[in-house]
Parts: sequence; structure tokens; C-alpha cells
Amino acid sequence: MLQFRLKIIICNKLTCMLKKLLLLMMFAGASFTASAQYLTGIVENEPVNGNSLTLRYAAKAGLNITTVSTGALPVNSSVGAGFQIGGAINIRWGYSGEYSSPGSGLLGVQPELLFSYQTISVDGGDKLRLNRISLPLMFRAYPLSSVYCEIGPELSYLLSTSPDKMTIGSAVYSVGECAGMTTDIAIGAGWESGKGYFAGLRYGIGLTGLAKNLPWKTHNISLTIGWMF
Repeated sequence: MLQFRLKIIICNKLTCMLKKLLLLMMFAGASFTASAQYLTGIVENEPVNGNSLTLRYAAKAGLNITTVSTGALPVNSSVGAGFQIGGAINIRWGYSGEYSSPGSGLLGVQPELLFSYQTISVDGGDKLRLNRISLPLMFRAYPLSSVYCEIGPELSYLLSTSPDKMTIGSAVYSVGECAGMTTDIAIGAGWESGKGYFAGLRYGIGLTGLAKNLPWKTHNISLTIGWMF
């Protein structure tokens, strides 16, 4: 009962924190937009001088394909399917040419807020299920105006796992008690259309274990689509 109450308190605090973070991101976005409007512009086809910054919001959803590295534990695992959904703020600056539009340069950054559901198939047909809130911060390069590559850290809070217990060899692991912060590094690439639609492929590599008594590290491939506005 005490553990259940603690989980409720942690979830409530996390929800409050995420709401504040989302409001902060929206406020920062509005500030960036105002700055971009003030600093940029093309007048009578004259070359543009100074810095440029554009900011757009994005909604995205997609498929998770997940497995784990189990370290020294003699466990056979295979990929499992899940999903993710969330939003992002896309910030891009610079010009691709002398007369190009603002925010068409080589570099950008994209912070995101995602809910991610992941599954991993383990020995005997059991499935490990993970519910996460993730905060990726992706640094982007645009070798072409509509094509990007990205890399960055991904900080996640593991909300819950199931089943409650898993038997691996002669040991019993309390999987249901796994919770807390995990850290990944992610790399990816994608395409953006001029009308705001986009598609992306990302690979996340777990740097920390799920728990002290379960030092598994996740490896996740995500295929996402979305709309930027």
C-alpha cells in the first residue's frame, strides 16, 4: 500500500513538472518567434543580413521496435512492438542562400516531449512492458533543405513496468518495481515537406539500466510521422 501511494505521489509530481515544462517550452517558443520576426526579412529582393531564426511546433506519433541488452544474464530476448506519441518544438536558423527564406540554414535543434510504450519479448514468451515519459533534445544538421540528420541525449522517466515478477533461470526479479530515470543517446534521420509533413527514423541506445536489480539496457528503433505548423 505504501509503495502504491508513493507511486501515485511521484506520478502527480511528474505530471505537474511536465505541465510546467510544456508551458516553459511554449513561452520560449513565443519569444523565439518574436525575435525571428524582428531580426529577419527580405526587402525588395535585397540580400538578407544578420541572423535568422524560425520556430515551429510539431505533433508526432509512430511505432517503437524495442529489444534489450541483458549483460551477463543468460536471457534470450527478441524485439517487441509498441508506440509513441507527443509533441516537439523545431528551431532552425540561418539562410541556405543569399536570397533564401529565414530558417533554411544548415543547423537546428528540436526538444521533444513524448509518451512511449515499449515491449520486449523474453524467454518463454513473456513480454516486458515499459511505460515512459521521454524528453529528447536532438541537435540537427540539414545537408539538404528537406533532409536532416540528428543526434542527442534522451532523458526518460520510467513510469511503470509489467509483469510484477519474472523468473530468469533460478532467480526471480521484481520487474514491477522498476521505475525512475533512464538515459539514452539517440541518432536519426528524416524528411520534411514544404507543407509541414515529416517522417523520421531514430535509434535510441540505452546508457543506464532499468533498475539496480535489473541492469538491462533498452535499444529502440522508432518510425514516426507528423505535422509541423
